[in-house]
Amino acid sequence: CGGVLNTPTKQYINKLADETEKLNTRNTLQQRETDNLRSIIQKRRVQNKGKRVVLKGQFHISTEELRSTTPRLIKEATIEEIDEESEEELYDSDLDELAL
Repeated sequence: CGGVLNTPTKQYINKLADETEKLNTRNTLQQRETDNLRSIIQKRRVQNKGKRVVLKGQFHISTEELRSTTPRLIKEATIEEIDEESEEELYDSDLDELAL
């Protein structure tokens, strides 16, 4: 029975090779999916507005420089605050009416 493998051993080796290939493929696909999800999470963490974006990459900035680069953002934030306050007032008036 010298150098030739008998049939059951050959079949076992082929099955092992097939399973190894399947596992390697599955591992590669899961690794890609993990990398994609990590990149999505990183993108979500990046800020798109606010003073941190304006200050990104700058170590020294004066108040005047900050104001000159963010007038629109400050106005938008003020408008949002006013909207939130008016919504709160609506809730308060609704509660007053319910109490009567």
